[in-house]
Amino acid sequence: MKYFNGVIVVEGTGDSSYLSSFINAEYVVLNGYDMPEDVVDYLKHIRNRKILVMTDPDDAGFSIEKRLKETGLKYEVRTVDSKMCNKHGKHGVAECKKEEILRVLDNDLIDENPFKNSITQAEFNSFGFMNSQKKRNEISKKLCLGVCNSKILFKRMNYNGITSQMIKKSIWK
Repeated sequence: MKYFNGVIVVEGTGDSSYLSSFINAEYVVLNGYDMPEDVVDYLKHIRNRKILVMTDPDDAGFSIEKRLKETGLKYEVRTVDSKMCNKHGKHGVAECKKEEILRVLDNDLIDENPFKNSITQAEFNSFGFMNSQKKRNEISKKLCLGVCNSKILFKRMNYNGITSQMIKKSIWK
């Protein structure tokens, strides 16, 4: 397993699922052409971590990169060779050979896990985020984490070093 201490932006869940099978990183999924404002806002609030954009080497991927550029977001693009990405007539990140992905990301990946949990699952659960979309949405908005389900919210809190003390301060502001 390789690690990336940053965010990898991909087009779809198939891309994030495939990449996460051999690269431990935070993935932000755009769902193709869709680029929700809360996702862009979340990416703009990321501090001290690199953002990589890995879209498919096609018109849709290039269009997404262009639209991201217009947001003023600071990121780097990693492009795969479409000749190395071909399964069942599709040519995208999820269809790439693992070796091609690792080649493209070689200078960005590390061998040791840089992630340390800043909040435990028990602490997270104690705030009631597991069973309340309203609570998740409120804290996500206050902490600029984007709209999340409970699993993604927990991960984003840990990736961004958010502690239970920070949550308590945000709740009672």
